Amino acid sequence: MGEYSAPDPLDIQADPYRPRLYALWGDRYADTPDSRLTIIDAETLAVVDTLSGVEAVAPGPDYLYLANDTRLWAVDPVSLTAQKSQKLARRKYNEPLVLNPRANRLYLGRGGAGEEQAPGWSLDVFDAQTLAPLGSYPAVDKLLQVVVGEDSESVYIVETDGHQATLRALDVDANQLDDPAPVVLEGASYDVPLAVVDKIIYVCQGEYPSYQLRGFTLADLSPLPDAVTIRKPEEMAADPVTGLLYVVYSNFGGPVLAIDPAAGPVQMAFTALRVRDAVVDPEEGRLYVLDEAGTLQVLDTADHSQVARVDTGFSVFGGYDYYGGYGQLSLDPGRHRLYIGGDPIRTVDTDTLEVTVHPGVRGQVTADPTTDRVYLTLPCDCRTDQCNTLVAKADTLT
Repeated sequence: MGEYSAPDPLDIQADPYRPRLYALWGDRYADTPDSRLTIIDAETLAVVDTLSGVEAVAPGPDYLYLANDTRLWAVDPVSLTAQKSQKLARRKYNEPLVLNPRANRLYLGRGGAGEEQAPGWSLDVFDAQTLAPLGSYPAVDKLLQVVVGEDSESVYIVETDGHQATLRALDVDANQLDDPAPVVLEGASYDVPLAVVDKIIYVCQGEYPSYQLRGFTLADLSPLPDAVTIRKPEEMAADPVTGLLYVVYSNFGGPVLAIDPAAGPVQMAFTALRVRDAVVDPEEGRLYVLDEAGTLQVLDTADHSQVARVDTGFSVFGGYDYYGGYGQLSLDPGRHRLYIGGDPIRTVDTDTLEVTVHPGVRGQVTADPTTDRVYLTLPCDCRTDQCNTLVAKADTLT
């Protein structure tokens, strides 16, 4: 028997015309299409149907557009019966699929060697009513992003040559525009999230630790003077009503970060929290459980009922000096303390549950109940740096 591999989530889209969500999942790199589209009722979250052999989806006012390695087709959005179809030369990768309803255009990114195809990527253009091919833009190497401008008269793409990503403007038929001139995105080569709101196109670019969210005006692709420094996200979307940007992370507890482009991050919601650490106090009959967002649950060991819930201020999403050991709990029952490793270290009074932050003190804490000392193990890269453990005073952590 072959080894089982769990399917990957590939894409999720909300239908602006009807209460539907479209979730694509499967194996993007399979030799033959091995992905499925699950259609979900957005009001009840019930699964309506699942279609196999779908690699890309784009909802429209009249049709639901689908694509795979050899076919582009339009189905009735309710009955899901095929209405129109266009045969395609085989290509390995077929995404994204983007609709420009006002211009009656449909754009499909395609790449990878086919039966008689060059391995490079292209942006192919189709008539949204007939699915007739209208043209194609040959990407330098790989096509990363495609978005339609707010005026529907331009299309903006991000393409890469494997070393450097470029933001480029095309007309509705995917012809390259000389004005505005293309923009080389500093420090970006792959995985460049992008969104458009209020006539500004926002792009995530740069390198760790100074990864930035920067805006460019749609009119001339000139950069805005200010940028927001953030962690590199997997995806980004814009809210046209509030003007907020939402960036999504698959790790660090799966947070969705809301960003005001002018002021920076304004709110964070965690979607996939895991337990960071747990420690038991057998004498007091308590179990302390810390999750990745920094919520400390105090449970009764007899029946696991909740005694208290404390917001410690810790988060694995914290600063850029994220360290795998941060969030480790260490109990010091003699001093009635619970230490939370991090940058900075935090202590919780186990009597009052008051949290104290120790600025400038970082690492993991190991208490010594027989002396007035604690041991601080600092983060390090053992392959290049010497690892150190410091001896500190228990009262002050200095």
